[in-house]
Amino acid sequence: EGGGYVAAVKDLNHNLVNLRLQYKTEDVEMVTIRMTDATGQCHQRRRFKLQADGKWHELELKTYKIAGADRWGGANDGKWHGPATWVSIGIPSYAKADTNKYTLYLADIRAEMVPGAEKLVVENPKPVVEKLDTTVLKASPVTITCRPDFGFDITYRWQAKPLDKNYSIFVHFVDKDGKTLLQDDHAPPTATTKWDGPVEYKRSVYLPRWIPRGTQSFPGLTEGKYKIYVGLSDERGRKILTAGEGVAATD
Repeated sequence: EGGGYVAAVKDLNHNLVNLRLQYKTEDVEMVTIRMTDATGQCHQRRRFKLQADGKWHELELKTYKIAGADRWGGANDGKWHGPATWVSIGIPSYAKADTNKYTLYLADIRAEMVPGAEKLVVENPKPVVEKLDTTVLKASPVTITCRPDFGFDITYRWQAKPLDKNYSIFVHFVDKDGKTLLQDDHAPPTATTKWDGPVEYKRSVYLPRWIPRGTQSFPGLTEGKYKIYVGLSDERGRKILTAGEGVAATD
């Protein structure tokens, strides 16, 4: 689900606190980390930066640092409820701007566990709040009807000035209970550093009947009404934007 990526996935049944590993790459500058806790809540950190110099480096993944900005399913409260049930390291399509072929070596993967971690609840770290000079405009079409195993086209629209860095777009499909069940996170076709004035582009979104999670599959979107949440984010979390006409602002 979500934008284009490939990922290495591992099921877990341990009281995981930290995960350490060695990595080597020449062309992967960032990865997306996902961890699912005991409630089935998936925590995601995007744009986790790597050193793409062809040398071996150590990467430390702490559960309390992964729990945060993006999450869906399970408790959906932004808190870590141990133990971890699975972890994935994904290479997004925007891992490096000038290539679409990536190689990432992983080795010496070590899990750090503590007794009683299954009772651990970690509060979501307070996000870094930034407001960007960007307005979210109403997408089109305004109302979308679609069935599982089919897709639809949607045009995202913005009014912006050139930004200081390249941000990712997050798109979450949220049910009546406030749970994110599907994502269309992606890198915009034009980098946000080059946005100037009206910006719009079309994407095709597929609605899967089943969503893979680790080695299992879970039902996708069922019949009902869903809201679409759209915005900009980086490795430190979501950004504050201006809501245009017909767009509802939310936290």
